[in-house]
Amino acid sequence: MPNQTAVVQVAVPRPLRRLFDYAADAPLPAGARVRVPFGRASVVGVVVGGQDASEHRLKPVQSVLDEAPLLTPDLLALAKWLARYYHHPIGDVFATMLPAKARRGAPAQAKEDPFWLAREGGDQALARAPRQRLALERLRRAGGARASELRGLDIERRHLLALAAKGLVCRAPAPAPAAIHQPATHAPTPAQAGAIETITASLGQAAVHLLDGVTGSGKTEVYMRVIAAAVRAGGQALVLVPEIALTPQTVARFQARFGAVATLHSAASDSVRFDTWLKCRSGIHRVLIGTRSAVFAPLPRLGVIVVDEEHDG
Repeated sequence: MPNQTAVVQVAVPRPLRRLFDYAADAPLPAGARVRVPFGRASVVGVVVGGQDASEHRLKPVQSVLDEAPLLTPDLLALAKWLARYYHHPIGDVFATMLPAKARRGAPAQAKEDPFWLAREGGDQALARAPRQRLALERLRRAGGARASELRGLDIERRHLLALAAKGLVCRAPAPAPAAIHQPATHAPTPAQAGAIETITASLGQAAVHLLDGVTGSGKTEVYMRVIAAAVRAGGQALVLVPEIALTPQTVARFQARFGAVATLHSAASDSVRFDTWLKCRSGIHRVLIGTRSAVFAPLPRLGVIVVDEEHDG
């Protein structure tokens, strides 16, 4: 058997219930992606572990795609649990968890997401541009927004660029996510206050609460106040909703309160999904609203999960 600097165990995206050993120049961290030969193909796999030696004649890793692990330890543990619980091949589990571009080996580098701030005054220049004036008002109410958040605020990029050309908006350093939080404008009802107090008292613990109420009873306000408490404590929040409930109005309501809100859903492009995934992982996005697949988003400081309309099929 030839000398091997390191042996790494890799899960490949194939319906096979085992790991495969490859030779590497140095030990690789679990959770990193590698490109490896597999049969006549070249595939992107995930390093799951390593060992001192292998009884097989090993093919070498073709390239290491991540200097640091792309998948966090908690997501690795979740993948292993899913594979055991559902008796499913571990490579296919990773393929389900990762965005499409990550599975294809795209670099794990988030796109620049500049923060736009509205300047005071100058509204008279928009007398004949009502849509630009509305976009400016929305940006002011939000206290500024990242480029990725403009769609949720119903601000078109062309209107933003027109405002920038007139000197009415400018790029600025993004404030800390917690600082973007806008306080609620009205006091909660006694029922809401009781739910908010009970749930926020349990943040940081493995607690589960069922919030029962008819449409219009104020459940969303309870969600947002609990999320605000989690964000103020330095945490992140995941809001899972049915596909049909992920509307621009829903997103805009959360963005008006929290500013840095992201979405993950099937209608988003592969590039947007991977970029959002990376910004959740780095902590740029503190509040994520998504459909079922968003449960696999990497949120290293997850403080609360809201499952809205849990009864929905």
